[in-house]
Amino acid sequence: MILFSCSVTTPASTVFDPNSDLPDGMGNTIMLSEPSPMELLSVPFAIRNEHGLTVETGYGRRFSMSELDRFYFSAGHRLKNLNMVIGLTQFGNSNLYAEKAARLGVGYRLDSMRLGFTFSTALLEFGGHYDDLSSSTFGLSAGYNFSRLKTAVVVENLTRPRFTKASPRANMITSLYAELLGAGPYSLTGRVTLEHSEKPQFGLGQKIRLSKHGSFFWGFSTKPGTYGGGFDVHFRSYRITYAATYHPTLGLSQLFSVSLIGRGKK
Repeated sequence: MILFSCSVTTPASTVFDPNSDLPDGMGNTIMLSEPSPMELLSVPFAIRNEHGLTVETGYGRRFSMSELDRFYFSAGHRLKNLNMVIGLTQFGNSNLYAEKAARLGVGYRLDSMRLGFTFSTALLEFGGHYDDLSSSTFGLSAGYNFSRLKTAVVVENLTRPRFTKASPRANMITSLYAELLGAGPYSLTGRVTLEHSEKPQFGLGQKIRLSKHGSFFWGFSTKPGTYGGGFDVHFRSYRITYAATYHPTLGLSQLFSVSLIGRGKK
């Protein structure tokens, strides 16, 4: 009953975002030059290689609690200037309480400009004899690439959805992303997230490419204040990622994923 009350009577601003609550180890920033398949669900215009299928599946556990486990799958494909991505996530146990979300994204590239559209739907499942609840919304995104600086703005929950007539509407969320390509084998990433009646959230991250077979990354974010890191291991077209974040009070969160990165032309 506690889970039921929290989910229905508070604005579920992040329920529709498949990336929410995933401990990425980089302060929830995005590598706009080479986003993961899951990150493409926020910036669907950023698929790097044409004709290459990009797939990711993974598992995340927050604060060492199995009740907060999240499983996810995403896939994307680029054909010339048009990108398409799809993602699915599940949080919780359907016998008790579960959140399931799906997102479809379309992106378009025009020289240095980028435009994106997403449609998201979420389902809340309750154990016992309670009825399931569902709702949908959409979002918009845009980006611009400079020589060494890549930027993007993402607006979520444009329709401010809600699951029942009595529940508050979800807040619209605006996130600003940036990536600065370093002169060496590294990138700096940043994020500012704005939400009505909430304090701004900030994130900072860095990825360092150790070789063509692997990378190391770190980052931190505010609200809640967490810091973390992780690594990528590349083998042919596959990438294995491990990430962890730490909250001083709530403890450790971890993520493990396997990706297939298409090798089409750039």
